[in-house]
Parts: sequence; structure tokens; C-alpha cells
Amino acid sequence: MTDAPGQGHRRSVWMSLRRWLVRCLATIGLFFIIYHACFALEQIHSPSMAPTLIGEGVDGGDWVLVEKVSYWFRKPRRWEVVRFVHRDGFDVMKRVAGLPGETLGIANFRVQIDGKELPMPRGLEDLKYYGIGHVGLDRTYKGDYGYFVLGDDS
Repeated sequence: MTDAPGQGHRRSVWMSLRRWLVRCLATIGLFFIIYHACFALEQIHSPSMAPTLIGEGVDGGDWVLVEKVSYWFRKPRRWEVVRFVHRDGFDVMKRVAGLPGETLGIANFRVQIDGKELPMPRGLEDLKYYGIGHVGLDRTYKGDYGYFVLGDDS
């Protein structure tokens, strides 16, 4: 038995459309997996990183696309903004000031590492750090194994 005239053409159009749809869905699924494995979209709620990242409480603030892949291949660098989970379970974003093994202090509103004032990178010259908490005028913090992070709005 033979197909009616034009039926073979209709069947090939439907097969092509089906193939195109399967490929599109597979591509969307791949992007979905990559996004959830490598990125996160988070809203800033705390003003502790102002003026770099503005948080306005639970009602709103800046949205940040967090990239999760870099630290699979390298360690955080000084002055980078990092995201981590605080011991109370909240996601936190802070700037890396002290690296493992360094002694951190604050004097003249600037970060000091091992007693020497660090030059601030371009764009961060206006930041002032106040000595509170673990570091202060006469207090230093020895970071044996971890990183010391600070908010831009200390």
C-alpha cells in the first residue's frame, strides 16, 4: 500500500519539527543544569557591603549573580567579594581582607597585614575600615587557617 499524495512530506515535516523540539528541550535542560550548578541569583538584604552592594532589609536591595565555579580551581584573592554561608545559615557577602597565615589589624582606617598598611586597589580608595570586633586599635587577628573578611560599611 502506498501513502496518499503529500502524506510522506507531512510526515517528514512532523519528524523535523519533533527533532527540533527535542533538541530545544535538551538545550534548555542543559542550561538549567549549568545554571544551578555554577550560578546563583541572590538579593542583598544587609547594608554591610554598602556602597558596593546595597541592601535594604527584607524589602529589597541589589540583585547579584553569584558565580560558583572559580573557587573549584583557585583560592580566594585579597579584595575579592566572596559569598559564604554564615554559621547561622544565612548567605553572606563580604570582601576578603586577610589571607590564611596573616596577622590582620586596622589603623588609620586602613587594613594592615603583618604590621604594614596595605595599598587599596583602584576604586576602593574611599573605603574606611573602623577597628571593631576582633580587630581594633590595639587588637590584631592572627588568621592561621582561614580568611578574614570585612564588610565595606564597617
